[in-house]
Amino acid sequence: MKKLFLLFTFAFSLFISAFAQKGRDETLANSYLQEGEIDKAAELFQGLWEKNNYDLKFYQPLYKCLLSLKKYDDLEKIVKKELKKNDNAPKYLIDLGYLYAQISDADKAKEQYEKAIKDLKPNEIAIRSMANAFEDYRLYGYEIKVYEKGAKALHNEAYFSFEMAQAYLNTGDVGNAVKYYLLNLEANPQNVQTIKNTIQTSRDETKLLAEMETQLFAKVQKKPDNDDFIDLLTWVYIQNKDFEGALVQMKALDRRKGEDGMRVLNIARMAQTEGDYTNAIAGFEYVVNKGKDSPLYFTARTELLNCRKEKIAKNLNYTQADLEGLKSDYLAFINENERGFRTAQSMKELADLEGFYLHDIKGAIDLCKEIIDMQGVNHQLKNQTKLSLGDFYLISGDVWESTLLYSQVDKDEKDSPLGEEARFRNAKWAYYKGDFDWAQTQLEALKSSTSELISNDAIDL
Repeated sequence: MKKLFLLFTFAFSLFISAFAQKGRDETLANSYLQEGEIDKAAELFQGLWEKNNYDLKFYQPLYKCLLSLKKYDDLEKIVKKELKKNDNAPKYLIDLGYLYAQISDADKAKEQYEKAIKDLKPNEIAIRSMANAFEDYRLYGYEIKVYEKGAKALHNEAYFSFEMAQAYLNTGDVGNAVKYYLLNLEANPQNVQTIKNTIQTSRDETKLLAEMETQLFAKVQKKPDNDDFIDLLTWVYIQNKDFEGALVQMKALDRRKGEDGMRVLNIARMAQTEGDYTNAIAGFEYVVNKGKDSPLYFTARTELLNCRKEKIAKNLNYTQADLEGLKSDYLAFINENERGFRTAQSMKELADLEGFYLHDIKGAIDLCKEIIDMQGVNHQLKNQTKLSLGDFYLISGDVWESTLLYSQVDKDEKDSPLGEEARFRNAKWAYYKGDFDWAQTQLEALKSSTSELISNDAIDL
């Protein structure tokens, strides 16, 4: 019994030792491979492959090593041996074909590839495995053939549509890539974000967007009820900063579905952010024209006025008539909805219009005071109004009231961008007054502002 135990212990220790040696050799082989010492790696992988019953785990790195070392004869023997042992498994046919391609025997390479595809089994795992094998060698044309045959065998044209789109994109065939992305979208609407992400991260983004617009427009004409195509086409327009095109699609969808205009409102907001005031105003007006009973009427009217004012602020080619017309519309809106916290934002914008553009300083000051004294007005809006009021006092010559208001906002907002803006205005006031030491202290602190604009202004001053 004792001898049997000792024999078992000895055998087990040999097994453990062999297992440990295998692990050390594998680690060393991978290390050699990473460091570019291919000949040493090949020798170790050859030994591991032979000692471990020709495990596929070691075949693949051995194949890469021998291919890199251009030991084509040795590699051909290994691959053919695996082919015979595995009944012409497609993977080894593709490996053999790629080997022939490296020695410039294109006919023999093609023969192996075509044989692999001919023997393709009609199941998803086999199809994907073969397609991936071709993709690994960047043989995208053969990858496409595999997916085409696979989709036909599974009686579903869209089954591998996303993979086919990627393969076509890899060949530079943008037209077919888009065709299959749209086929995939039609079959799997939940993939829309994946398709968008793929386009945005592609080096062919510009070409893809142009081709997407062309093909999607044709799709929308044929299938105007397909919301997925309309949404994606609108997204393409937005990527191209074509807000007019985006508005056309969203207005049509809004009318067809009898919606409240929210989609159009969102496009108008994007257009305003990008400085496309013509289309932004058109979008806001569309929602306003739905009437006062529309749930978005008040919001759209508020943002329309804001957009028109921003257009004046960003452009120099406005007329006195533009200013007077905008003021009249502000007053009509404010009076129509009562002067209170709901219209306070528009009142503040009107004050800025009167003070900075129409030069009615007294009217601007009165409006600002009215907002500050109102109940229920947003705290930040009150502080923004105090900054404007400080500016108007400064223009009118009341510098002490001006700096008092800036200091109040600075203290109230602390390190927020609004507080930093107030501190910068006080620093400018001190600079022009001649108090350079105090101004310098404030500006030094503002140079590290979270607002790039404030930081740059502080550095300049």
